[in-house]
Amino acid sequence: MAMLDSPNGVLGELLGFWKVSQSFIDGDNLLPVGIDDQSRKHHRLSDEDVQFFRDCAVELVGQIRNCMVTFFQEPPVEDISALYSPLPNTPVSATTPKDSEFPSQSPLPPVPRMKGEEVYAFFPPGANSLGAVHYLGKVMILLGKAAASMAEVFSGLGKGNIQDDLRSMLSAARERTVKAVSVAWLADAQNCKIMEDWTRGIDNRGVTKMPGYFSAFEKEIILGMQSIVYLDKVRNGETAVIPPPSAKFLTTVRGQFVRTLYKALQGMVENAQRPFEEEEEELDKNGLTSPTVTTRPTNLTAHSIDSRDKDTRMLLTLSNLQLLRSEIVPELINQFEIAFSCTLTDESKTIRDALGQIDTQLFDEYAKPLVKTIATTVRNGILSPAWSPLPGKLATDVKPYIYDALLSMVDVHAQVTITAPSLVQQVLSYLLEQLSRELLESFKQRKTYNLGELLQATLDVEFVNQTLSQFNTPKSSEWQQMVYVELDRGSDGDARQGLQRELGEMKRILGSLRRYSRAEL
Repeated sequence: MAMLDSPNGVLGELLGFWKVSQSFIDGDNLLPVGIDDQSRKHHRLSDEDVQFFRDCAVELVGQIRNCMVTFFQEPPVEDISALYSPLPNTPVSATTPKDSEFPSQSPLPPVPRMKGEEVYAFFPPGANSLGAVHYLGKVMILLGKAAASMAEVFSGLGKGNIQDDLRSMLSAARERTVKAVSVAWLADAQNCKIMEDWTRGIDNRGVTKMPGYFSAFEKEIILGMQSIVYLDKVRNGETAVIPPPSAKFLTTVRGQFVRTLYKALQGMVENAQRPFEEEEEELDKNGLTSPTVTTRPTNLTAHSIDSRDKDTRMLLTLSNLQLLRSEIVPELINQFEIAFSCTLTDESKTIRDALGQIDTQLFDEYAKPLVKTIATTVRNGILSPAWSPLPGKLATDVKPYIYDALLSMVDVHAQVTITAPSLVQQVLSYLLEQLSRELLESFKQRKTYNLGELLQATLDVEFVNQTLSQFNTPKSSEWQQMVYVELDRGSDGDARQGLQRELGEMKRILGSLRRYSRAEL
């Protein structure tokens, strides 16, 4: 790229050469004219000389253009030493060993290839997208300014259209650059999961630093891609040489933006699902970790993260996804739309759908064992022979299975509050819905209820309803109402009348139970 440096490079020499040549062609040189202007006739160029200089200038412009086309279009050479002149022979000395004593020349290693279908002479294998948009952005600005300078100075010379040739060169270079950066962008997005260090965010303790890292990464790439695509920093003079990006070209960039978001989200899910022990064992096999002894913290605080616990990783990832859905992804979409002067209507819907699907998948995976535990507790408690009150006895307390189920939810509430407070309402509301549903399914299996059983079932259900009232949802309320319908269906007239007589006493019992259990629940 040194040849494109206007002040010092080859392009600068070419512009200087043409400036001097033009001064002779126009007769504006400042050379001494001698006595009576006798020397002036020697300062003028013939028509043949003028054409010769013009042809030389056009040829030099073409050579610079061809060098740039080769640099951006052709793959790297296998043996770079072949581009240089052979080294001179070293004089033979008395200590020079015989030819047979030299080891045979080892074959040259193959050119390393980056992930993707193509290799690029201008893009080092393994380079990352952040470095690419930074340095290739500078290269493209330099190339754009060089093309604008040459078009401004040399347009109209020669038989061909220099400006069109420079436009095609710049367009091809830009397309190849964006293609190379896009490949690295997708690869880096897939590796964004490595940025997850399971430390809490500075401003929001309910998430990790991963969403902030990812947001900064995407914003930098978007700004860098915008600079490369539009070459705004070149548009300060002759801009006809800078071709506008085509609709197909912009569609490719838009599609890559959506794919990078999806890859990063997939990586976050993998971080949540991968057991810590397997990761640690893999790192030890590769010799990348020291054999240190780690202890699992037993008491979590607001500042600690036990990343070896899958539930903790799940909750933090769900909280991260919540932040991405509500703030970060909309900001990135808005920045992309501003940078590329477009509207991502379809892409926004695709991203929202993907976020919703990933969030649902991860939440179901987190909640499934919790729901199973609660459902087993409720089912075994209601279908147990010990659930029915003794003949002639009325219910004075809820059954133990209710306390067991609620204490399970208390444990969940404590973990979610410490790990990801923003998810408390969502998690507890969902568990209450499933608890209400299991109450309905289990009571359906009992078929009939006498007065004692009817009072016991009503007390159990109403205690759950009042204790978890702040987490009630329309669905959980619907399940609970269906429980009462089922109880009424399985009761006879005497049991229904008895329930009406005992409602006042049952309310008193519920009030006492709520006061006594408030410390625990």
